[in-house]
Amino acid sequence: MQIQGTVNIEAQQQHVWTCLLDPQALSECTPGLESWHALQAPNSYEIVLVRHLSAKRSVRVPVMIKWVLIIPPTHLDLNLATTLNNQIVSASGQMILKPVMEQHTALDFSLVLNTPNRMFLQMLGNMLPTIVEQFFQCVKARLETKTAVSPPH
Repeated sequence: MQIQGTVNIEAQQQHVWTCLLDPQALSECTPGLESWHALQAPNSYEIVLVRHLSAKRSVRVPVMIKWVLIIPPTHLDLNLATTLNNQIVSASGQMILKPVMEQHTALDFSLVLNTPNRMFLQMLGNMLPTIVEQFFQCVKARLETKTAVSPPH
């Protein structure tokens, strides 16, 4: 399964880049994030996501994240891995930043999810597009608000 898209952000490319590498900023935009900590900063992190299935039931999912390729300020590749019900679920992602104008950046992203379990693939296929959309819209809003209130240099 693949999720991809483009987010146009009214912010300089360097500001977008800095935000994407800031775990604190990203944690504030990650839906369902319970906790995070660095394993080998600045390239490896473990996050714990909580997904509420009903009023009485929720699932905690630890996810390992590793930046595998960093080319400032344009290109980020990452790998994600978790285990659900004793089965490995992995994903690889990519973010490419392109300056459109001085104060505008296009952020192209893609995420490829891999799991041998069709049920997990279907379940995650239903949830992930919304989570990814919420994440990138939060990053966009955060950067555009920050840009709007930043004093001139």
